[in-house]
Amino acid sequence: MIINIVLAFMFGWLVLVTFIVIKLRNHYRRLTKRSGTHSIDGILDILLREAEKSENRQEHLEKKIQELQIASAYKYRKIGIVPFYALGKTEGEKSFVVALLNDLQSGIVLNFMYIPDGVRVYAKKIKDGKGETLELTQEELEAIKKAE
Repeated sequence: MIINIVLAFMFGWLVLVTFIVIKLRNHYRRLTKRSGTHSIDGILDILLREAEKSENRQEHLEKKIQELQIASAYKYRKIGIVPFYALGKTEGEKSFVVALLNDLQSGIVLNFMYIPDGVRVYAKKIKDGKGETLELTQEELEAIKKAE
């Protein structure tokens, strides 16, 4: 009777070990089929090369992002518009001022003035939120504040 129990236990153990070996063999075949090599060392080498390529690509992309962030600081990204009446509310059409600024608070202010003879457009350079060479009007200062 004890022999039968021992044999049954050994048979169960043999079935379990066989199942595990077959499962591991199938997994190994799937690995080697994908990579094209038939050794674990070759598979690991391929994985290490792929990881190194990914790291290099990531470093390259991070540098590009940093370059773009630096370059974008000089692009006009802030816009402020202020409408006003150049000749008072009783005469003429509504005029307006447009401020185009970058992240460094530099850019230009365009003043579109509607008068009876037509439209006059004036441009002034802005540096650090102030007029670089010319004095700014109240509307132009307000447009700069709106752009910030």
